[in-house]
Amino acid sequence: DGNSNKLIPYELIVYRALNATLCMFVRKEMNANFLRDLDAMLGPELSALASLIADAYSSDNKAPAGDSEFHFIYFDPSSLSLRTSFLEPIGESTKSSSLPPIPANICVMACETMDQYLNAEDFGEISIKSESDWWIVGKKTNGRILLLMLHNPSLNSLADVQQYVNSIIKQHFNCIFVI
Repeated sequence: DGNSNKLIPYELIVYRALNATLCMFVRKEMNANFLRDLDAMLGPELSALASLIADAYSSDNKAPAGDSEFHFIYFDPSSLSLRTSFLEPIGESTKSSSLPPIPANICVMACETMDQYLNAEDFGEISIKSESDWWIVGKKTNGRILLLMLHNPSLNSLADVQQYVNSIIKQHFNCIFVI
């Protein structure tokens, strides 16, 4: 009641189906019949919705992992957000990537590049090719850092690398970086 200063009691109903939880506040006094009717109405619908969400979430998370032809590190210092292809959620099997493991010298180069970017300007870009045909491409935009480690023998020129990196960014990091 907007004009009244009285407190109106509500009751909290928490309904769980599969991995979905629905919380509702109800002004009505609850009784067993009301709860049975609510269960009959919500049960099938919430279970179906939870199943659809789980299917969509798992297909979105698994699709890029197997297709990736690159390793990446993304860091946003302002929010301390860190995403990387090196860490897998606990319990998941190893990724089926065609990329070989990163050699130690590439890790050192990537760390040095990341260190330089942390203290540099808000914008920048760097491309490094190692003797072992690995490319390290770093981009910094508005303080956000993206470091890609690519091992693709067909990348021979800097123009090829830039085109490939732009396609990766459009496909996987479009919300973060503008090309």
